[in-house]
Amino acid sequence: MAFYTKVKFGLFLSLFCTGCIQTKYVVAPGGCQQALSAGEKILVAEAKGISPHQSYGMYQKLKSHYKQTNLNLAYAREEEFDLLAHQINAKNDTSNLAAMQRLGYNYYLIWAVSELQDGNIHEWVSAEEVKSLARQQKIYEPEKEGSKAKLFLELYATKDRKLIYKLATSTTIRYLELPGKKGGRTYYNASDQEMALNKALKKSAKKLQQACHCCL
Repeated sequence: MAFYTKVKFGLFLSLFCTGCIQTKYVVAPGGCQQALSAGEKILVAEAKGISPHQSYGMYQKLKSHYKQTNLNLAYAREEEFDLLAHQINAKNDTSNLAAMQRLGYNYYLIWAVSELQDGNIHEWVSAEEVKSLARQQKIYEPEKEGSKAKLFLELYATKDRKLIYKLATSTTIRYLELPGKKGGRTYYNASDQEMALNKALKKSAKKLQQACHCCL
């Protein structure tokens, strides 16, 4: 799908169809158990469920989002040699978290992506079919509900060696229903799974920031 088509569609959704973007959160009981402070350092793991290239792109977006908070984010892949030199791997056990603390990391962020789905459609329904469905007390349902993405986040405090925040964010970008000529209907969705994932990431970053009172 053309880049500019997605940009225009995303702009249209943000201005005229905010209800087309649906986001749901599932937060572990207790919420965030610790407040994040400016200047603290977070080691970000490579995301599971997507390619290394996509994971790095997500990390860059996350880093950009937190830039004004003065949190210092570091990507585990970029710090790989230093981490290996101190016998640190991607696991979240107490020994790894303790070693991360000794290297100056206050937190360790693990994330994963699932349920990716493209929802791009362009379907037209005639006026006759619309009337026929109405007589049967039915409505037309497009083949695809929408573009979807689910993002899981786990934030660990290295000092306390424990999980302090857990979040699952599910985002769906639904189709637009537009009136057509002579009573017909057009169903249109220019989004894809990448757009849905970017929305889920933005929502998750904001949710974590609010829940953990960043940055006091």
